[in-house]
Amino acid sequence: MGPKNNFHFHTDGNGKTILPIRPIIIGGDDITFVCDGRLGVYLAEKFITKFSEQQIKGEKLSACAGVSIVKTKYPFYRAYQLSEQLCENAKKESRKEENSSYLDFLISSRGFSGTLEEIRERSFKIPYGLLPFGPYRIDNNTQENSIYHLKGGIKFFNNWTRTKIEQLREVTTKSESEIKMFVKEMDIKGYTFYEIPYAPPYSEDIRVNDKTPYFDIIELMDFYPKELL
Repeated sequence: MGPKNNFHFHTDGNGKTILPIRPIIIGGDDITFVCDGRLGVYLAEKFITKFSEQQIKGEKLSACAGVSIVKTKYPFYRAYQLSEQLCENAKKESRKEENSSYLDFLISSRGFSGTLEEIRERSFKIPYGLLPFGPYRIDNNTQENSIYHLKGGIKFFNNWTRTKIEQLREVTTKSESEIKMFVKEMDIKGYTFYEIPYAPPYSEDIRVNDKTPYFDIIELMDFYPKELL
């Protein structure tokens, strides 16, 4: 995890905000743009939120997004394919409830190859389950897998030391006994965990039913500017 830098939008001479994005596809129901990786999830969420506020014949609109955060030299077409697959993953989740909007993301700190499914199977699967917690619901803050709680967790853990954050990230992959030892140690040292209302006791067990919200929260911390939370 690299250092956290402040991020600022620029304005032109007339005081208008200049968004640091490059549109690639804008047509029909498909929109693709490239931007600073730290703004990918933020801008996708904001776009869908504004889009969902619109109605056609009194019916709410919905949309889904896939965000691939990759290094500058990563092949663009591969990044585009990953974004499409992430978007499709979000759509699968949205089909479970009518007019719902979801977002899924992947952060590639190294050169991943293969499909999204293959990447997650190879790099994000542990003996206890898959580490990614999404896709994330954008238009409902009450769900445990909502973008609201993803951001809430980032804001909360920004108060932890970097060492403890790294330890939490590592323990999400460990056995139940190692998790219990870590939770007990954090309790003794006065550290508390982000809690999601009406959700399983992740703050007590870290991983419940082979899933945890904390891995994604930590993954995204360096790619979501503090001032935009």
